[in-house]
Amino acid sequence: MDVLDVNLKKLLDAAGADTDVILFSDHAQRNVSHMLLPNTLLLQARHIDVDEEGTYIRGSGADCFFECAGGCAFLHQGQLDTQQTAAIRMKLAETEGFARFLTEEEMRISGHTQCAFGFAALPGYSCEAYPKAEAANHGYPLDTDAYKVFYMTVAPGFTPGEETGGSLLDIAPMAAEIMGLS
Repeated sequence: MDVLDVNLKKLLDAAGADTDVILFSDHAQRNVSHMLLPNTLLLQARHIDVDEEGTYIRGSGADCFFECAGGCAFLHQGQLDTQQTAAIRMKLAETEGFARFLTEEEMRISGHTQCAFGFAALPGYSCEAYPKAEAANHGYPLDTDAYKVFYMTVAPGFTPGEETGGSLLDIAPMAAEIMGLS
């Protein structure tokens, strides 16, 4: 952290005291201690296979897979029919660590409207394609408790101590307003 602080000070000094600066993280993080491996459901249902190195391969012609994004995962259904997709969805809902299915709006916001469905993991769980050790992860729905982006301003255009924004989705419109852009 010391290196980051030194570099941040250099950037702020270079920007000057009359420059509005907005600092934010690209996403939040949640502590995790357990993993969900949703592609194992497809493996158990024989929709995919693994090769000798343990890498998932699409062996049955179903061409399906879960795209894992930390706190959420999305089913690319490939050749799965409606009944097969429903069976995977039902099995997933019974899986330890499963929180809920994503709404249509959440699927739109995440850019996964082409997928059959998406789901969110419970706090403490992370969706992964392969087992790996992690202490924290991102990718949870925006309404997740205690899951906010890091956000601060350093500038004459902001009132000290005033809370603005709060969502990563608010930062670009706020910056545009400060710069007089529509």
